Amino acid sequence: MHKIMITAHSGCEGTPDNSLASIETGIALGADCVEIDIRADHAGKLWLTHDRPQDYADLVPLEEAFALIRKSGIAVNCDLKEYGALLPTLELADKYDISKDQLIFSGSVDTTLLEEKPEIARRSRIFLNSEELTRDLTKAELPEREEQTVYLLENAALAAERLHALGAAALNAPYKHMPDALIDAMRARDVALSLWTLNEEPALREFMAKDLLNITTRMPSLALTVRNALQ
Repeated sequence: MHKIMITAHSGCEGTPDNSLASIETGIALGADCVEIDIRADHAGKLWLTHDRPQDYADLVPLEEAFALIRKSGIAVNCDLKEYGALLPTLELADKYDISKDQLIFSGSVDTTLLEEKPEIARRSRIFLNSEELTRDLTKAELPEREEQTVYLLENAALAAERLHALGAAALNAPYKHMPDALIDAMRARDVALSLWTLNEEPALREFMAKDLLNITTRMPSLALTVRNALQ
C-alpha cells in the first residue's frame, strides 16, 4: 500500500481557519499538505477566506501564505471558493515558485476552463470535487450529496472517463458520501480518491485501509499517528 497523503484542513488542531497559524501548525506537525480557502476581493487581490467578508483587513493575503509554503516545501490544497480565482492563483503560484508537486486545486474548479486550458492540469494537480464532476456530467445541479453519490455509482465508467479526460489527479469528496461500492468502482477505473473531513480515529483507521490518495483532516497529529501505526 502506498503512503496516504495527509492534508491539514484549514483551522487544523484548533487554530483559526485560514490563518498563518494553521499553516504553520500543519508544517510543524509534518503534514504532507495544508488546505487554504481562496477568494478574490473587488480589486482582484487574493485572500484566505471561506465566505465573502464585509472587510478584508483582518484576513491573510494569499501572497503571505505562498511565501510561507514556498519556504517549507509542503504541498498546498487551494480550495477555491469562486471560479474566477483559479487563474490568478496559478499566476501567483508561479511568482512564488510553488512547484507542480506542491500545488493542488479543489473546490470551485471550472471544468470548461480545464478543457480550454489543459496546461492547468499539467502545471498543478486537480482534486475535482464530486459536485463539480456531477454538474459537468449532468449539466444540472445535484445539490444533495446523496444524489451525487447515486449518480456517480450509476455512471462510474462515464465519471472515470471524464476525470481522466480533464487530467484530474483525484476525485475529491466527503467521506460520509463515499460508500465502499463507489470507492471500488472508482479505483477499478484507475481514479485516485481524496476524501474529507476525517477527524475521528475510527474513521481514520477505516478509510486509511481503502487505498486512498489523500485524507483531509482537522486533526493531522492524530491522522499521522494512525498512518504511522498502519503503514
